[in-house]
Amino acid sequence: MSAIEKEISPRVNSAMLPNWINKTVRLTCKLVKFNDGDGRRLTVEAPDGGQVTVHVLKDDVAIADSYLEVIGKVVDATTIQMLGCISMGNDLGASSSSIRLTSCAHRPL
Repeated sequence: MSAIEKEISPRVNSAMLPNWINKTVRLTCKLVKFNDGDGRRLTVEAPDGGQVTVHVLKDDVAIADSYLEVIGKVVDATTIQMLGCISMGNDLGASSSSIRLTSCAHRPL
């Protein structure tokens, strides 16, 4: 395996996981629930609506946001072993107050 192949981590959804078993991927997702008392397993919702189980390896991972990007190794068709996590906040949608529409005036040449 070349050095570049070791660095690639494509973004996937739940339907794509079977194609990436034993490979490192990125999954942008929404936290659905913590599955056990010690916070070592999460259920997340992928962009295509499928649910994925994420095994958290590190004890010091603090997940406080609803939206995450999980970087991890695909274990099977529904499970990722987390290598890292990027918090993306609690609201990915744009609010109507943050969108400003402007009209474009066409001037003759």
